[in-house]
Amino acid sequence: MPATFSREAATRFVERQWQLATDRTGYPMVIVRRRDNTPLGSIGLWLKDIDEGRASLGYWVVRSARGHGIAAHALAAMATWALEELHSSISSRSR
Repeated sequence: MPATFSREAATRFVERQWQLATDRTGYPMVIVRRRDNTPLGSIGLWLKDIDEGRASLGYWVVRSARGHGIAAHALAAMATWALEELHSSISSRSR
């Protein structure tokens, strides 16, 4: 992730993220602190190899958020969502 974006590059980045979700090949999400809605990072589930039974999960958090369990909480939430919600929709697609 570049430290700075031009407005055009940022727009293209967001549009690519939306397209991943539309295509159901990836689910990028923002990690947000609940108490004040401050964005602290990003987490994504990538389904490129889902037909082979594999998915990838990646994340990053800003330096000030590190060491506070924020990434662990985001990983647990994403894994729970993937196993409970997304798994059932993928399973029903393959029937």
